[in-house]
Amino acid sequence: MAHMVTSTAPGADGTIFASATDGENYATTDIPPGSLLKLPTLGFIAEDDPLFRRTYDWLHSSNYKYSYSASRYGLPGSYRLPITTSWVIADELLLKRSHERAAEILLASPWDGGIVSEGIDPETARMDYAGRAFATAAGYVAHAICASACLKP
Repeated sequence: MAHMVTSTAPGADGTIFASATDGENYATTDIPPGSLLKLPTLGFIAEDDPLFRRTYDWLHSSNYKYSYSASRYGLPGSYRLPITTSWVIADELLLKRSHERAAEILLASPWDGGIVSEGIDPETARMDYAGRAFATAAGYVAHAICASACLKP
């Protein structure tokens, strides 16, 4: 909270979390699987905290260079992968605010029987074939499905 908050993100409506800093410059990007969207799930900040809400809003906005949120199956991405990643789908399944949208994207994907790739195309939901089957991603997606739909609190 003292070192990873910045007001330098273009178009942000106030301060947001940065993904990295050298103490002077801030990286305003998201890098799944270490997504900023995971912070409430980890217990670092409440999902309804204004700082997290601004971060979430900015990552989903057209101000964020790698946001695919305007696409039918799009969520925030990163410079590393021009797709909706399985990691972010899982992260958003665990958030109250975006659970339904993430579930719709998950159900639209051709993933089946635990065969999960690194992500899907944000326009078509077509599976990313470069990543092929991705066991750790499948495990995290399965965890998110159970944590949000199978397990009782």
